[in-house]
Amino acid sequence: MTSHHGSCLCGGITYEVTGKLREVIACHCNQCRKTSGHFVAATACDDNDLKFIKLDTLTWYRSSERAERGFCNRCGSTMFFRSDVGNMTAIMAGTLDGPSGLKMSHHIHCATKGDYFEITDGLEQRSAECARRITETPPLQPRAPEARTCPRRLRARRHSEERRMVKQVTHL
Repeated sequence: MTSHHGSCLCGGITYEVTGKLREVIACHCNQCRKTSGHFVAATACDDNDLKFIKLDTLTWYRSSERAERGFCNRCGSTMFFRSDVGNMTAIMAGTLDGPSGLKMSHHIHCATKGDYFEITDGLEQRSAECARRITETPPLQPRAPEARTCPRRLRARRHSEERRMVKQVTHL
């Protein structure tokens, strides 16, 4: 069984993840930008696989009606994100100790990214509406490309194709 350990800068929070970690997702939403000063790169795990070893300085901040963020009240490290729905906790990738073997998979909320830089890593860039929530159960196996397309985009594509077909029929 793979195990990952992590901590905040001052060591007031330490944790262990005993299960699989999701690929790293870069989130450019306004809240992540405000809490990190740039964008957040986070992995996630099942709540049952996350064990807190030391949580002397862990504070949870209610950042929205649907979610909260865990941070160290001593050194200020941003550590966790968890939604009110689902059973996943996002973990800031930079808090993991040592090599993690993780790779970044894509960017989300790109429509609200800072205007002072460009995303040039070649990874997929998703808009806010098409982002899979960071705390949903992650696909631990690679998914087919069509499974990565958000439902809204699929509906829009179908609607566009239907309109095109109607135009073709009416022009005949």
